[in-house]
Amino acid sequence: MSDDFSFKLLILAVVAVLIALAYPKYQVYKKMQQPLPPGITLSGAAIHGKTKEEVARELRDIFSTPASLKYGAHRVIIRPRDIRFKIDVDGTLKKAQQANKGWRYWVNFALFLADRPFLPKDVPVEASWDPLLLGDWMLKVSQRYDHPVLPPRGIVETMTFAPGKEGTQLSMEDSAKEVIEALKDPYRRERDLVVKKVPPPTPSGKDLADLVRRASSNFHGAVSLYTQLINDGSDAGYNDEVAFAAMSTIKVPIGLLVLRKKSLPLDAETRDLMVDMLGRSGNDSSNKLLGIVDDGDPTAGCKIVTEFMRKNGFLNTYIAAPYFSHPPEKELPTPANQHKTIDTKPDTAMQTTAKDMGNFIAEVARCAEGKGAFASIHGLSPEKCQRLLEFMSLEEENRLITAGMPPGTKVIHKHGFIKDSYGDVAIVWGPKGEFALAIYLYHPPEMPWEVGSTMMQKLSRGVWNYYALLAGKRQIPWEGQ
Repeated sequence: MSDDFSFKLLILAVVAVLIALAYPKYQVYKKMQQPLPPGITLSGAAIHGKTKEEVARELRDIFSTPASLKYGAHRVIIRPRDIRFKIDVDGTLKKAQQANKGWRYWVNFALFLADRPFLPKDVPVEASWDPLLLGDWMLKVSQRYDHPVLPPRGIVETMTFAPGKEGTQLSMEDSAKEVIEALKDPYRRERDLVVKKVPPPTPSGKDLADLVRRASSNFHGAVSLYTQLINDGSDAGYNDEVAFAAMSTIKVPIGLLVLRKKSLPLDAETRDLMVDMLGRSGNDSSNKLLGIVDDGDPTAGCKIVTEFMRKNGFLNTYIAAPYFSHPPEKELPTPANQHKTIDTKPDTAMQTTAKDMGNFIAEVARCAEGKGAFASIHGLSPEKCQRLLEFMSLEEENRLITAGMPPGTKVIHKHGFIKDSYGDVAIVWGPKGEFALAIYLYHPPEMPWEVGSTMMQKLSRGVWNYYALLAGKRQIPWEGQ
């Protein structure tokens, strides 16, 4: 027998002896795998049960206590039974068995033979619950603790706007995960619910309209207002498609049609007539300028002005007869005067709406900058639109929109008065850029000056502060009556 063969027999004998000695130990180790392998913890909890029933009872005892959830400063308690939360014992033990397979199984056996601690391994528990009950529980928490956003709110006394306030809203999906995590944790059974901050809505035209509505609630008549930012065309209005007497505000379209007819620079006679019509609101000069629009016939000039307005989308605006002439028995049909939800008994000779006139003056302002529809109309030009605004800047009656603006504000406007109605149309250099503003008031049977002028000034300040709110700038409270 060779030495090499003898050595191999020795090795086999030693291995056989070691196996014989380890086998009883292995049988003990194998039994230790049930119901829970050694070294395994369940969601951080060390389980000491020797049978499946003991493990199940121990798990129920550990995971049956209430969990605490926080919604901000509020603490909310949930009991596992509230949502039928149960530990899946079979699923958890199966998962634990799988976690101790492969190399870990044999390393732990070697450590067992050496009387050393087992490799630690934590296995999250498996659980079940009723999603509908969890959803109901979350909904109740949301209904109790969510804070709705507060939109901007106009303050009638100062014609300013209180900015909106952000709200809070429970994130259902994310918070549900936190609830389950709390119920699955044997020691740290507290979690913060996920609460989203909801920003307040951006101020809108509805907020301005609401302020106008409340500010004019005691006004015995009708109020119509329209405003538009020149740079982007965003607008807001209140009763802005109600038919009103156009009064002297129709003189602005007359002036534009005169400038379309004439070349610049204007001759002295036309210039003086324009100064009188738009600076001093002269009616005689208006009739003469209507004649210039049609080479001598003021009535035909009225028709040309009306056709221009309708062709360019101002369907509610017309002038059917010159000033001082006998008004027609019937008004010219317009969308506004054919659907009079609010009847201001408008003059049959000349009518408009706040929206028409506000849009018109906005287009004039854009034309003056070489933009918009008017700039491309034959006979008009940025220079002519600028000239029209220059004539309007000579307006001598400054107690309406102009008086409602903060001191020092640049305003170009044209007003109009009759017995029961006031109107004013303006371009204002405001906190968010230039804006157009048209306000019309109707107060039968007669408009007291203090009532009409104060209302128009007050509403004008509200519009200014609305744009200040949009621009994030300081609002200036109304301090009038």
